Amino acid sequence: MSDNELDDLGITYQLSNCEIMRLEVDDEHYYYGSTSGNEKQYFMSVTQILDIGAPFPEGLRQYLRVTSYEEQKDRLEFTGSRGKGLHDALDQLIKKQPLNMVDYPSQFEKDAIVTFIRMMKFLFPDPNVKHQTELIVADPDLRTAGTLDFEGFVDKWRITALLDPTKYLELDSEGDFQLQDRFINMPDDKRRVHIIIDWKFTGRNMYGHKVQVAAYKTMFNKSFRGRPVSRAFAWRYSPKHKYGFDFTESRLDYNSFKRIYRTTLEHLGEFPEPPMIRRYPKSVQLYEQTNKQGD
Repeated sequence: MSDNELDDLGITYQLSNCEIMRLEVDDEHYYYGSTSGNEKQYFMSVTQILDIGAPFPEGLRQYLRVTSYEEQKDRLEFTGSRGKGLHDALDQLIKKQPLNMVDYPSQFEKDAIVTFIRMMKFLFPDPNVKHQTELIVADPDLRTAGTLDFEGFVDKWRITALLDPTKYLELDSEGDFQLQDRFINMPDDKRRVHIIIDWKFTGRNMYGHKVQVAAYKTMFNKSFRGRPVSRAFAWRYSPKHKYGFDFTESRLDYNSFKRIYRTTLEHLGEFPEPPMIRRYPKSVQLYEQTNKQGD
């Protein structure tokens, strides 16, 4: 498919290290990138690479052993659809858009949204501070790209508190987070950090999540000029935790992702061919309207 045909199908973003196009097909998205005016090439997504080459969680392995293919397929489609809907909801909230909770009928969805709002009001109390969501990042050397959920500058002490909320935080009379009295002087630390976060709605915090955000951190710093991102986190909605979430920092480096990338290519045998993309006309018509004489 030519660049002109691709450009008609997706949105192109100009990064500091390459030009990247994200193509939406149903619930999937694909990336095509180029450097120095060269023709666009298919880029593998970070999540695609992790799905193929990352270690398989033992708990999920046990689940697959005791369930049928049909049940596994239904569960995967359900959780995938729910996760995408919640990602979209969180993005709308950060962009100051209201949510109609009727659109999120399950208790899981409603509680995830309320839990996120409580956490975000504490972490990022001023929405006018510079931040970005749904941000495309890429590494043209590896021909890989991805979309991170949140990037911005936050108070360092707020990060410390959220990493161990049962130690540092409590709920006030309105249900919002506040520091416990013995840590009331933490805000004296005025340092701010540049971070990225990815939102998760899985049953457990997996190694692949840590690799993913570590890769996004490096790819962001390759893709954008300015102050580099220094820390990367995964926030996971988790009803089993006291405050309903698990906030984890990834201390892995880019080599962890590159090892999985090499394993993926070794498994595939070569860099994969781009997916088959069907192009459809912008408008269709079955019959032409005619004016019958005598009507």
